[in-house]
Amino acid sequence: MPDPSPQPPDPGPNRSPTFPHSSSTSTFHLPQHVRWALQDIGAGTVGGIGAVLVGHPLDTIKVRLQTSRTGGEMSMLSCARMTMREEGIRGFWKGMQSPLAGEGFFNAVQFLTYGASKRFLLEQKRQRLDHENDTAKRLSPVSIPSTRLVPASSSAMGMPRPLTRDGVDLPVGDYFLIGAFTGFCCTFVESPIDLWKTQSVDKVSSSHAMMH
Repeated sequence: MPDPSPQPPDPGPNRSPTFPHSSSTSTFHLPQHVRWALQDIGAGTVGGIGAVLVGHPLDTIKVRLQTSRTGGEMSMLSCARMTMREEGIRGFWKGMQSPLAGEGFFNAVQFLTYGASKRFLLEQKRQRLDHENDTAKRLSPVSIPSTRLVPASSSAMGMPRPLTRDGVDLPVGDYFLIGAFTGFCCTFVESPIDLWKTQSVDKVSSSHAMMH
């Protein structure tokens, strides 16, 4: 009796046999913590660049007023008009190259430090809650569903705050700790950048003042 199951077609003498698509081909995936870090760095860099593009014209006017030889008689509007008349629109963004790179780097460090600190404390809290959950399961005669025990109130001092996907949040004190640590780390980046930016703008302003 012939076998009813279909047979694969004969590939022929000059053709190699075809096989179904194999799932052995693996795609390279970055670890989750690396993806989070790259997201923080990207968001901080874009935010820093945007802040410089918007705020640098005001910094230029401010420094020029501070270094002006008119004795404070020139107003902000007069300084802006003179800059526009003598240097054009590009005069408001003179000396922007160094702040552009510096602020992007500073914001990237700020976002990265804040995000990494928050994720670290959240993971510590999740592990603590999981441990408490396991302990409660062992001690309780009633079967407890395998869900993380989350505090009933996830807002502190009456201020609602967004939760993570699993409902775990940090107390207000931890956010102060994260902010303090982030500020401490960013100090080592911010001070050289501020000095660099001030000297860059002041150099342009000093040459501008010497011409008048």
